[in-house]
Amino acid sequence: MSGQGSKGSGDLPLSVRAEAAAWLASLGGPYRTPELEARFGRWLAECEPHRIAWERVSDAWDLAGGLARRIEPPEETTESERPRRRGMLALAAAAAVMLGTAATLIFHFWHDGAVSTGTGERRVLVLQDGTRITLNTGTRVLVRYDAQARRVRLERGEALFEVKRAPSWPFIVTAGGREIRALGTAFEVRRYGEEQVSVTLVEGRISVAPAGEGIGPPMEKVTVLASPGQRVTFAPHQAPTLDRPVLQQVIAWQSGEVVFDDTLLSDAVREMNRYSERRIVIEDPSAAALHVSGLFQAGDSAEFAQGVAETFGLRAEDRGDRIVLVRPSGAPAPDR
Repeated sequence: MSGQGSKGSGDLPLSVRAEAAAWLASLGGPYRTPELEARFGRWLAECEPHRIAWERVSDAWDLAGGLARRIEPPEETTESERPRRRGMLALAAAAAVMLGTAATLIFHFWHDGAVSTGTGERRVLVLQDGTRITLNTGTRVLVRYDAQARRVRLERGEALFEVKRAPSWPFIVTAGGREIRALGTAFEVRRYGEEQVSVTLVEGRISVAPAGEGIGPPMEKVTVLASPGQRVTFAPHQAPTLDRPVLQQVIAWQSGEVVFDDTLLSDAVREMNRYSERRIVIEDPSAAALHVSGLFQAGDSAEFAQGVAETFGLRAEDRGDRIVLVRPSGAPAPDR
């Protein structure tokens, strides 16, 4: 970010003002440590907008400390004093608005906060430190930042994490009994049910380990992913499996796309159904074992079903809240 000479808050990004408000709360709270102060010093020195935002929030805080005294009306007000008094009241009101906004942002970035997406919805969450979390359909995360660590719990669904580098401030994601540690990196985590989890490295380096006793096979070791494109998958009562999928396919959902490459139709339908309330149902069991490939728009169940039907000689029947794939009477079983 480039420095600006003005101290007005309107030309500062909301994320920068939020960071300044969060630092104010943290430095005035019970978790203030020399390490925290050092991190604040580095943040303040990064760029001019950081300094301006800090001055603004500090001034607003100082002003709030004297609001009661400064806006108390005198018993008698002369005509000449009224404009000045109105100006003080306006300034006090502006400070109150600033502080109210800061309190909201502090809650969002520093205390426990759950964020979720509905069916077919995607959302980008920018955290206090600049870390970005992109949530896919049907996803819920719980964010908790404190002086010791940056923690996010993936309770369900799928998310891409683009972590802002902070060597002295660990970033930890927990999902399905696994703990993923990252430092200035990008990775995707997908949770299937309670304990099955896959983690794909997009950039940098991460480690994955059991988050508690009794999780995973005995003596399960820490898995380190250091090469972009690597994926580790954990399933109950099984050893972790490592593979290297096509990275663009794994994260295609960010642009609203779903990519299949020789995928079982039953699996492809299950994936498409994540993005739409209108379900696709395979009526013919023999069709479930077909293999499909192609790029489809997430949530466009009708187009996907029609494409599959035309390719394999099936029929896509619209039944209101469902699209049913059926084999026409007398038609031979589809060629796999």
